[in-house]
Amino acid sequence: MAVAAAGAQYTNTSEDIGSSYAFYSIAKDYLDDVLEARPLDAIKVCTLLCQYNIVDKPTTSLAYAGKDT
Repeated sequence: MAVAAAGAQYTNTSEDIGSSYAFYSIAKDYLDDVLEARPLDAIKVCTLLCQYNIVDKPTTSLAYAGKDT
């Protein structure tokens, strides 16, 4: 689902706008299960979910990256 969410952002069809968010929601819901069952695959899922957020919400991602800790 994480691969589908990231990939759906690059489709050129305007009639299916909500599909990428639906894939993202499903991947986010199952992230805890993946973390427990296959931690190394969870790294890939987290990376893809981060990519989705960077493409979908660039201002939020840039604001977080510039935040002092």
